[in-house]
Amino acid sequence: MDFGLEDKVAVVTGASRGIGRAIAETLAAEGCLTALVARDAASLADLAEGLGARASAHTADVTDPEACRRVVADVATRHGRIDALVCNVGGGASVPPGSETPAEWRRIFDLNFLATTNMVEAARPHLSQEASIVCISSICGSEAL
Repeated sequence: MDFGLEDKVAVVTGASRGIGRAIAETLAAEGCLTALVARDAASLADLAEGLGARASAHTADVTDPEACRRVVADVATRHGRIDALVCNVGGGASVPPGSETPAEWRRIFDLNFLATTNMVEAARPHLSQEASIVCISSICGSEAL
C-alpha cells in the first residue's frame, strides 16, 4: 500500500516493542526516514539494523524534557524537519483502583501525559507545515484492570 510517505521524516516514541515497533516498521516500509525512540538501546539497535539505513535509533526517556530536546535536535540536524510525530508511550500496568499512592500517580502522569507533551514541545519548532502528530497512550485511561 502506498500512503505517499516516501522520504517523509517520522519520529516514533516507544518504538522498541509492541504498537510503537509495528508503527515504526510500517512507516519505514512506506519509505519514511524513521527516527526510533525508546529507553531500550539494544532493542532499538536491533530494530534500526533490521530497517536499514533509513532508520536511526535514539535512546531516550521521553519523560525527561531534555532528552526529548536532544532527540529532536538530532533528527532536525539529520533531516531538517519532522513530518510525523508519533507519541506512543504509555503504561498498560497500574495498581488496583483505590490503592494509588502519590508516587504512583506521578509515575503514571509522567508516562501517559508528560512524555507526550515533552515530545510535542520539543518538536514544535521543527514540524513541517503539513506535519501530523499522533498521540497514543495507555488503555488504563478507559478501562480498569
